[in-house]
Amino acid sequence: PDVRIMFRHLLPNAMVATLTFLPFVTSGAVVTLTALDFLGFGLPPGSPSLGELLKQGKENLQAPWLGFTSFLAIGSML
Repeated sequence: PDVRIMFRHLLPNAMVATLTFLPFVTSGAVVTLTALDFLGFGLPPGSPSLGELLKQGKENLQAPWLGFTSFLAIGSML
C-alpha cells in the first residue's frame, strides 16, 4: 500500500516541480562549465568546450567568427 501511495499521489505532484525546474538547472550547469573553462579552471587545456572557444575568440580578435560562433552557440542553448 505504501508504494501505491507513492506512485499514485507523490510522484505525479513531484514531477511537475521537477520538470519545471529542469531547464534552469541545465542552463545553470552550462553557464557554470563555460565560465570555468573560460577562466581556465574547467576541463584540461585543449579539450573542446564552449569556454575554450570563447577564450580563443578573445585571444584571436583578428578572427571575429570565433567569438561570434561561441556566442551564438551559447545564446541558442540558453
